[in-house]
Amino acid sequence: MPIRKLTLLRHAKAVPALPGVDDHSRPLNGRGRSAARQVGVETAGARPDLVLCSTSTRTRETWALLSQAWETTPPVLVEDALYMADVEALLARLRRIPGEISHAWLIGHNPGLHDLANLLAEGIGQVAHFPTAARARLEFVADDWDELGRLPLRRLDVFTPARD
Repeated sequence: MPIRKLTLLRHAKAVPALPGVDDHSRPLNGRGRSAARQVGVETAGARPDLVLCSTSTRTRETWALLSQAWETTPPVLVEDALYMADVEALLARLRRIPGEISHAWLIGHNPGLHDLANLLAEGIGQVAHFPTAARARLEFVADDWDELGRLPLRRLDVFTPARD
């Protein structure tokens, strides 16, 4: 059976939410831009086959900045349903990834991503804290993505960029 890799990435730090300002449109702040670039350098050798990204400004900016460190970029699907999605919606979307994809990324938001990381990591560890720009890389052995969450993980690795 093939090894499947999933990388969950929470968007980098955004400007604060303000009354009357659309949350969906919040851009990254300076620390967030720096952290996104740092994640790009840390992950440059781990190019996925597919990236799923929320439509929010902060997730799209996170992707744009981190991918600058990569020689080539994979196909990216920017999907509105990923914006602030809960764990069930995220898991359902990931289970629809085509079988030819062996490594996928999901760039989104808490609490859904943190909840998903802990659901999938059950039995091998817990992700105690999932701050902005945190990355969790998971591996499992399965014939198809539909088996995600139904089989145990082989590996869990969490990275959090250093603060400026």
